[in-house]
Amino acid sequence: MKQIISIIFCIVFIFTLAGCGGGKYPLNGIWSGQFTDDNVSFNVSVAFIDDYCFAFNESSVDEMKYTYEKSKGTLTDTNRYEIHFSVKNNIMNYTVEGRDIVLNRDKSAKPAPDAIKGVWKDAEGVRIMAFVNDYAFLSNGRINAYGFHSFDNNEGFFITNKYQLQTWFFVDGEKINAIINGSEYTFFKM
Repeated sequence: MKQIISIIFCIVFIFTLAGCGGGKYPLNGIWSGQFTDDNVSFNVSVAFIDDYCFAFNESSVDEMKYTYEKSKGTLTDTNRYEIHFSVKNNIMNYTVEGRDIVLNRDKSAKPAPDAIKGVWKDAEGVRIMAFVNDYAFLSNGRINAYGFHSFDNNEGFFITNKYQLQTWFFVDGEKINAIINGSEYTFFKM
């Protein structure tokens, strides 16, 4: 059971996107559903943001790579375990160890403001800040976390659910200057 849960949460932080039909990033957005087993039931969500993807729930954020072409794709975790999925009419289906999981795309959410939406990386390419809808994601290769952002007049704020990372950020054209728990970082639009 722990392996199934681990695999489900390993559904995402994705570095390669191959040949998408229907726009450059047709999966962008939040996809949500529920995993149910005899002993456990929990919500699972996947955020696709440009070339990146995050699988998350209330307490965990995991990363994977993905490829997608037309209506079929593959998610690959860091151990090279692959999950094949299909998409039709804003519904994503995949199977993990014989259990079907269905995720629905959230079409009601307001998109992130143009000034911040998408993926931002620091100069070293180690830290990532990404925005989709009202979600903000942080990653430094070891720690992944998310929160809900507020944004107005090129300034914003969020606190991550995990690690309680307080993040103030300021947009200056193609870069974001951020203060994360008192440390300053600069991120550049990808």
